Amino acid sequence: MMISDGPYGPTVLYSDGSTEHLLVDDVEPPALVADITFEESRVGFEVWFSERLVHDHIELIEVFTDWLREQPEVISVVHDDLEVVMVGGPLSKPLKAAVSAWWASRVGGVEVAD
Repeated sequence: MMISDGPYGPTVLYSDGSTEHLLVDDVEPPALVADITFEESRVGFEVWFSERLVHDHIELIEVFTDWLREQPEVISVVHDDLEVVMVGGPLSKPLKAAVSAWWASRVGGVEVAD
């Protein structure tokens, strides 16, 4: 067993090749200036949701996560927390526009951070 600093915090690497992500409670979310906020990470990006989306449209977050997994640029999607989806892969302008359009077509007045 070995502990490594993974892209989203410490990860335990077991001798059989399996891994386990260790939760870290002291990670602060970015300043949420809109309903959807993008944050670049070492392996891709994160999509953070406003309180309004989490409380009023929670059912859409899971549907969005499934849609995101189908996008060709997306390598992986981790959705362990209601407020954030962690995405492996580049955040291109077309993907960002597609995310914005996806939410705008389902939630009136959704704001996306630049």
